[in-house]
Formats: sequence, C-alpha cells, structure tokens
Amino acid sequence: MSKFIPNIKQTLKESTPLSTLKDDVAFNAEEQARIAKLLKPLIEIGNNGDEKLNKTLNKLLRQFIWNATEYSDEGSSNKYVGQPYWSEAAILLYLEKKLFDFPSRFKSLRHEHSMPINLIVQIIKDKPDAIAETISKYARAVIVTEDEDRKIRGRKLHNCLSDDFATHGNLLCRYTASDVSAIYDVRKIELINRLITSNKRDFISLINEKKLSQGVTVVKTLFSK
Repeated sequence: MSKFIPNIKQTLKESTPLSTLKDDVAFNAEEQARIAKLLKPLIEIGNNGDEKLNKTLNKLLRQFIWNATEYSDEGSSNKYVGQPYWSEAAILLYLEKKLFDFPSRFKSLRHEHSMPINLIVQIIKDKPDAIAETISKYARAVIVTEDEDRKIRGRKLHNCLSDDFATHGNLLCRYTASDVSAIYDVRKIELINRLITSNKRDFISLINEKKLSQGVTVVKTLFSK
C-alpha cells in the first residue's frame, strides 16, 4: 500500500487550518480590479427599471463574478490549480488522483464560492459605488469535493449564508455548518502547494525527493497514462 496519502495527511496535521477568510490580497487582485471597472457602467445601464434588461444584467454579473474567482491576472484559468483555499478532503482527493489516476484528477472537485454568487450580485446592485470593495472582499473560491458540495446543498446553503455570518461575518460559515473538512490556504503549506501546482514530471520528482511514495510505483503509474 502506498504511503503517499498518510504522508500528506501528516503534513496537513502539522499545518493550521483557516478559521475564517481574512481580507488578504486576492491571488488575482489586478483581474478583480479590471472586472470592477467593467461592472460599474453595466450597473448604471441596468438601473432603469426594465425587467428584461435586469435579468440580462444579472446573468452578466454572475459570469463576471465567476471570472473574478477563477482567472489570474495574466488571464489564465485557475478553476482549481492556482486557487489558494482548499478543503482537506479536496487536497487528498486531488493529489491521490494526480498520482494514481492522472486524467481524472479534477473530476470530483468543485469550485465553490465562499459567498454565493447571487448574494454578491445583490450587494453590487445595492452598493454600486463599492463594486471593487465588494468583489475584493467576497469573490473568494474554495475548492471542495463533490461529496462536500452535496453536503452544502443538503443543508440548503448553496444559495445563502448560515446564521453565523450575521454574527461573525465569517465566509467559512457555510462549510462549518455543512461539516465540510478543514479549509487550508495551500500557499502557506509549501509541500502541498508544490504538489498541487507542479507539472507531471516535477510532481514525480518531488514525490521521490521527499520519499512520499514508492518511487518505482510512481514512475510506472504516471508514465503509463
């Protein structure tokens, strides 16, 4: 049996999970600022009482906010890899699949929004003079597993926040209320971050260098795909 996952679990155990999402600078702060500039004239156009136009505006806002959580400052898609916030279960699932089932490594992951997009849309429309601040503060993705996403939906929190948010303003409140595994900022765990972001060849080299699994097994597994 591979010792890879137990070693990853130990690394996480030695790290500190997040208790909240702090107001640190987003990984794509420049992209978020560009999106905020684009949204202001759209909001002004949409605030004319036209119901059909308002529906179209809502669709555009949702897409722009999704982009604000996904795309890097360079314009590349960071739907999963490159995102800073991951649940423990998502980290373990992704790295296990990257090692043993490389083609399906993204299959059971979900790019989840810590504040549901519909709520961000409403805040932007209510506070059109604070679009940049709203996006910077609330447009934060968390990578979770498909099973964890089902837990959130099972608690009916996919489109709303838990009661704890009103009290503490904690963007992780939905995950705590839904029994999602601990959330980590992978940028602060060097080994995990390198394993997640490395290409296939560097991934193998890092596993063998750190003796995270049986080297021969790793090479045969990855290069047979």
